[in-house]
Amino acid sequence: MSKIIIYAILALAIFGTGCSSAVDSSYLLSGYDQNSNAAIKRISVTVWSPMDYHQVGNLAAFIASDYIKLRKNYIVHPPRTIKQNFNDACEGLEGVLALRILDISVVDDEVNMQLDASLFRCTDDALLWRTTGTLESSSNDENLKHLTISYRNSVGSVANRFAAPLFALLQQLLELLPNPTLSDDEVIEKIELD
Repeated sequence: MSKIIIYAILALAIFGTGCSSAVDSSYLLSGYDQNSNAAIKRISVTVWSPMDYHQVGNLAAFIASDYIKLRKNYIVHPPRTIKQNFNDACEGLEGVLALRILDISVVDDEVNMQLDASLFRCTDDALLWRTTGTLESSSNDENLKHLTISYRNSVGSVANRFAAPLFALLQQLLELLPNPTLSDDEVIEKIELD
């Protein structure tokens, strides 16, 4: 399925979901200026998940990458695998958005998930931003049916159960992500990378 179709479905899903806040905590490094020329703009998404939910982690990385491309001013490179820590994914980038799935429980169609999202600067390992959240959500959210189908076509059957809950949680967490200002040349770079 083309990226344009996935972005269109994501855009519809963003406006079609409404739920109470899933955000447990949020942090922004004191003095970090998202509008300065030194702001982090070129990132990749990495993910850590419990061993039993490795494919859920991959799905989370794709959903987060697509969401950030659509809603934020980052130049997002393809998700990267980490071996030990986020520095493994820093090569050629300014920052890494590290996702950690802390807990998952599934009962029937309800998925309860706790997730941590952290933005690290590659030059000095500084934690620039972090937010954590917990959400219980249905796998069968009617508002997210088309999103689930598009990710099932891209990453497989793991999307059936987890695409809707992951999107609902990631949407709330990533809305808090600092949003840098891109120059005209950076906007072109973003478009070309997408």
